[in-house]
Amino acid sequence: MKRSIGLAIAFVGLSALDAALTLAGMNKGGVAELNPIMCPLLQQSEWLFWGFKIGMASIFSLVLLIFSKRFPQQVKRIFIALVIAMGGICLFNLIVTTR
Repeated sequence: MKRSIGLAIAFVGLSALDAALTLAGMNKGGVAELNPIMCPLLQQSEWLFWGFKIGMASIFSLVLLIFSKRFPQQVKRIFIALVIAMGGICLFNLIVTTR
């Protein structure tokens, strides 16, 4: 359970970093939000974008943590996959943003 909590925090943190890098890249120019769900939110308001992004990552993490009591290994694997994926997305955003 402790490991899953750490992975949940990492996932939410990487989601926040992804949002920050996306906004930085858009402000710099040449970067666009590729997520078809997030793009309309970002066009409406940066606060709405931030709130939805962090809110959904947090809610999803909490739901997984609830399931981790019954399925600890499966939830840990899901969190590991999410952290690796978000880490890759953040790395991509960092490379594109700093070009």
